Amino acid sequence: MSQQYTLVISELYKALGLDVPTEIEEVMSLQIGEIICHLTEQPTDNLLMFSNLGPVDNFDIQQLLKYNMFSQALLKPALGIDESSDSIILWNRQFLPNADSNTLYQQLELLSQASDNLTTDKKRKVGTKTRVEFNLASFRV
Repeated sequence: MSQQYTLVISELYKALGLDVPTEIEEVMSLQIGEIICHLTEQPTDNLLMFSNLGPVDNFDIQQLLKYNMFSQALLKPALGIDESSDSIILWNRQFLPNADSNTLYQQLELLSQASDNLTTDKKRKVGTKTRVEFNLASFRV
């Protein structure tokens, strides 16, 4: 783990208003809302942020593939499937020498927003009661 990684992690914690850990580990984890975001240097000189969204069977594959298309946002997260757990992994990364408190916050915010959007879609697919999908006025007695 590079000195740049250690500095960037410290800067991110400060930007979030958190106490900087006394020891910066190879993989750091932050809970943002309901997701856990992991931070590591992978590959060298790049800050990788990733989150496990759960088993692939719980997702609409077409929706995931639509999300995974390119966009104007340079730090937009991408999706992959973990070979060992068959889980959806949401990830993004940026070049450490170019990272500052604004880009770090943006990277984390984009990951968090994407996770929220994708897991909300997942909840609709597996049938949890997050939203009513019918119009009561259309039913007649």
